[in-house]
Amino acid sequence: MRYRWLKGGAILIVFFAVDWIASDIPYISAYKNGMINLKELVINWSNDSSGYQSLLEYGLIYMIPYILFLNATARYSTVVSMLRRNGRRDLLKEDFKSIAISAAVFCLLHESIACFMTCIFIPEDILFEIRWFRFEMVHLFSLILFYMNTGVLYRILSMFSGAVKGIGLLFGLCAAEFYVTTVMSSGWQPYCDVVLLYRLLINEITCPDVLLAIFRQAVFMFILLIAEDAVFSGKDILEFEIFT
Repeated sequence: MRYRWLKGGAILIVFFAVDWIASDIPYISAYKNGMINLKELVINWSNDSSGYQSLLEYGLIYMIPYILFLNATARYSTVVSMLRRNGRRDLLKEDFKSIAISAAVFCLLHESIACFMTCIFIPEDILFEIRWFRFEMVHLFSLILFYMNTGVLYRILSMFSGAVKGIGLLFGLCAAEFYVTTVMSSGWQPYCDVVLLYRLLINEITCPDVLLAIFRQAVFMFILLIAEDAVFSGKDILEFEIFT
């Protein structure tokens, strides 16, 4: 189990490092050419449409890597092991704990690369001036909640269609949500609360807005957990296996 965590973490670090280079190096070129200043550079790294910390990355590109990491680091629970538990609620609690840990590790690794690379290219006085570190911590917490919700949603979808088809369904839903949020812009959408860092850096939202965004994600998680419990309660435990 420890080997799977180490292997999965190492793969993610390499993947995130390569992705940062591919996503953010063009902005560095723009800075060197005098097109943007250092403040604009760090803000562009987290804008809504592109960049390493953008909605495109979080809400679409990282979906499949995250689910693969979630499944790779989870303990597979067979029918025999499930029958030894005190009840189905125990299984769901263990599964939720696994999702929470995987989401936290995934986000910590991603944001660690962002922090490391940002500190290399951006002077600390500028980062403190725009309160980047403070906003980054708030963003990280919100991001963990987002991926926890994603993990629970994936579990629900996989209960209906299986693990592999569940990934396809999840990606389809994420693509539709990304399109609605970025193209149609029809009111509030769940993806509106994902990229808090960018919105804080450009002073688009304030502390009450952040608290409201986190509250909405917590409520969404509560609804998903109720739905997962209802779906799992209706399954025949002798014909069903899950990751825990």
